[in-house]
Amino acid sequence: MYTPGFAAPELHTKKEMGPWTDIYSIGASIFNCMVGVPPQSALERARDDRMDEFYGELETIYTPELLKLVRWSLMLDPLQRPQSVFALQKELARETERRYSKLTFAERVKLQLENLKSGAKA
Repeated sequence: MYTPGFAAPELHTKKEMGPWTDIYSIGASIFNCMVGVPPQSALERARDDRMDEFYGELETIYTPELLKLVRWSLMLDPLQRPQSVFALQKELARETERRYSKLTFAERVKLQLENLKSGAKA
């Protein structure tokens, strides 16, 4: 059982799973926090990947480092994702002083509320 948008492609195909499968879900959860809606499902992305549209909009809000981390975690090819939680944690902790958002907390909340009102979907 899985939740579309949060499920890695290998969950749909029953191929080999590992930490990289959970990392996809972590990336999807971060994306959901950033946008206010889950990412496009892996099956839809395999046919017509529209995630770049969302990443483009997020570039004005979040730092390139955070977007790179989310993109990395949401790669459709499991071998292109972080292979361990430690690798993901290491990237997150690489610069402890790094700010991942260019917006203030209030601006982020306002943006998420606007996305919810408009019914934005990935």
